[in-house]
Amino acid sequence: EMRTDTRWEGAANLLLIALPVVAVIVSVLLLASEADERTNGALVDAAAGGTVLLAMARQTLLLRQRSRFMDRQREAAERERVVADRERDAREEALAALEAQRESEARYRSMVDVFNRLGEQMTLTPDEPALLRAAAAALHRLVPSPRGDVLTVGPEQDELVVAAAWGDDAPAQGTVVLVDSPIRCLGVRRGSVYIVEDASDDLQVICPAHPTPR
Repeated sequence: EMRTDTRWEGAANLLLIALPVVAVIVSVLLLASEADERTNGALVDAAAGGTVLLAMARQTLLLRQRSRFMDRQREAAERERVVADRERDAREEALAALEAQRESEARYRSMVDVFNRLGEQMTLTPDEPALLRAAAAALHRLVPSPRGDVLTVGPEQDELVVAAAWGDDAPAQGTVVLVDSPIRCLGVRRGSVYIVEDASDDLQVICPAHPTPR
């Protein structure tokens, strides 16, 4: 369609350029000929009508070309907007990733500092209660929570005792936690860390020392 329009526009431009020359030649021929005024007038009218038609055809082609040009401009603007949006999203994602990396590095440095200080406490602390208090302080910083405690197994291996605690309504050191058997706590039974991911899960095993309503 663009090739056809270009060909017709070129032909129209050529005719419009040649039209004045043709008009002059026709005028000379009319003046030199012996035709009557009626014939001359008809020829003049035909030439004028042809000129008007050619001008209308050229104007139509120009309008269509302008419309296509505007469409291309809008498409280019839309592509630029899409590219700009993608670049903005990429920058925001990069900034978010950088911020997350900074937070992770800060968290890592904080954990390393806590472990280093806990190591110093374990080396220099003279007794077990002080060591347990240091462990509770380290846990509170490593796993921030509004409330928590450190429990130890009693001398008879049949009860849990609060060695250290923090938060509102924290039990006093030495408080006995009423459980029928310490080994019902998986952390105690396994001798390793046991994490409760979702306390509301009916299939989640929870230590009876920290009952959670379900």
